[in-house]
Amino acid sequence: MVDEARPVYGAAFASRRWGTYQARRAAEFVRSHQRRHGIPPTVKEVSMALGYKERSRAQPHLVRAVNMGLLEHAGHFSRPYRIPAVAGRCACCGAPLEDAS
Repeated sequence: MVDEARPVYGAAFASRRWGTYQARRAAEFVRSHQRRHGIPPTVKEVSMALGYKERSRAQPHLVRAVNMGLLEHAGHFSRPYRIPAVAGRCACCGAPLEDAS
């Protein structure tokens, strides 16, 4: 017997949660790679880090991370996804910037 008052989420809900999880994993990989190497990773490197063999599989997760504000898209370059710049902090490592005055 199914309880009618209890909502059934199904595959769409699980898929949305999985996409958010993967977007956060992708953003964390971009952040750690940029801090370690000084440049953001390629989409292929992000795809491999998430466990995908094809580059196109990571693209929706990166777009979702941009929409969530975790990453920024810097145009059509080989390394388009970057850590968003925070005022007063280095975009590469997150260290506070010194005043030039």
